[in-house]
Amino acid sequence: MYVLVISKELSFRRLVVANLVIRGYLAVGVANVEEARRLVENVKPKLVVLSKAGRVSDGEMRLLREVEMLAMVPLIVISAETPDAEMMRRWDIDDHLLPLDVQDMVEKMSVWLTA
Repeated sequence: MYVLVISKELSFRRLVVANLVIRGYLAVGVANVEEARRLVENVKPKLVVLSKAGRVSDGEMRLLREVEMLAMVPLIVISAETPDAEMMRRWDIDDHLLPLDVQDMVEKMSVWLTA
């Protein structure tokens, strides 16, 4: 199993993936949900990390959750804007992290990776 990191920001995506790999996890980064859709056709990730520079939209969450292999996978959103409680419930977002310290974020992800 692996961690799927979705972020348009290439440097951030590489940083998160590298920090996961250093800790012994298999991690793959993609730029968007369409790339994620192609990647997960055969292998389901254990965790999805979605990073957004701004607000997470319902449209983007719908696209993500409509991917059959990602529908029930734990999801962590990393963004400066915290999704409201209704959005967290509606799209089954397991946690929200602020994009502050990557090492700290990866440590917080370990809850889903060790389960």
